[in-house]
Amino acid sequence: MYVSIVMTGLKLNSFNPMWNQANRTMISTSMGSVSVVTKNTRKGHFWAYDETNVFYGPFNNYTSMKDDCMTYSEYGTTNDHLIKC
Repeated sequence: MYVSIVMTGLKLNSFNPMWNQANRTMISTSMGSVSVVTKNTRKGHFWAYDETNVFYGPFNNYTSMKDDCMTYSEYGTTNDHLIKC
């Protein structure tokens, strides 16, 4: 499995006052490149695909959010029983 991450920061204060910062991240997997938005709030970390408004989370830390985002982008699920490596 090949995964690389490129992050660029952007402020989305007008989007929702609860979001303090959003980062646009490009994830390159063996299936292709995917652009995602990651956000950090007081409730936890969230991620979403760039072209959708559905956010996944909350996650306790950035590492678990990043792992979930990469696994879902690579396999289409985060269920270990459905992922056959």
